[in-house]
Amino acid sequence: MVTVHLASALICFAELCHPTLIGTQTPTGEFPLVYGLTDDPGYGGSVLAFYEDDSAVYAIHQLWLLKPKQQRERRINSPNPKEHVITSGCINVTAEVYKQLVDCCSEDTLVITR
Repeated sequence: MVTVHLASALICFAELCHPTLIGTQTPTGEFPLVYGLTDDPGYGGSVLAFYEDDSAVYAIHQLWLLKPKQQRERRINSPNPKEHVITSGCINVTAEVYKQLVDCCSEDTLVITR
């Protein structure tokens, strides 16, 4: 199981927790993770989708860095969880954490809590 705690902006799996970027629209609940390839720029080639509505697909993916002004690399390392709220609802993690997540948990359940 993979858990995301929105209040602390942490993603936890394999008995470790890592910082993440989240958004005010990140849904809460329990979702299946679905691995998928993408050629959209900025996503590193794949995503772990977990929720879809009429307007968007929500996924865990590598840090989206196409708008340098957003300072996502700096923000993910900030000790202030409020600085981690920047996405449109997706969950961003570092490339290293994303690889670990795909290797161990790409077909697991994702639980997102406030």
